[in-house]
Amino acid sequence: MENEKNIGRDILNDLKEGFSELGSRVNRALEDLTVNEVVEGEVNVRSDVYETVTAYVIELELPGVQKEMVKISARENYLTVKGQKTPQQDADTVDYRYHKRERRYGSFMRSFQLPDYIEMENIKARFNHGLLSIHFPKSGEAEAPVQIDIEE
Repeated sequence: MENEKNIGRDILNDLKEGFSELGSRVNRALEDLTVNEVVEGEVNVRSDVYETVTAYVIELELPGVQKEMVKISARENYLTVKGQKTPQQDADTVDYRYHKRERRYGSFMRSFQLPDYIEMENIKARFNHGLLSIHFPKSGEAEAPVQIDIEE
């Protein structure tokens, strides 16, 4: 009986080792397939939209994007931010091989609907350390919120 338990444990241990080795081989094969690929396509751009007393603000995270590669336009109550993220290449690193490459490169576009009561001619944008901040001054034409009581 004890001998059968030992044989069962040995079989389980052999299976574990075999699956572990198989998993390692599959992972290495997959890494070899993608190791030098530049992942291109649509870049996911994250944003925050908030309001202050005098303005609306949209902030977009654009790490690794050059300011010159970003275009902003406002038209018919929509703001559109378009751009391109390209891989960085150093002259010193011409002869290299990636072991893993997860960053995405390619184009991006985000559109935001704007409220009617902003000063379109006074929109300001700043780009600092990969963060694009766009400020929309309020025109003051919007009415202040009114408290509405619920009747019984």
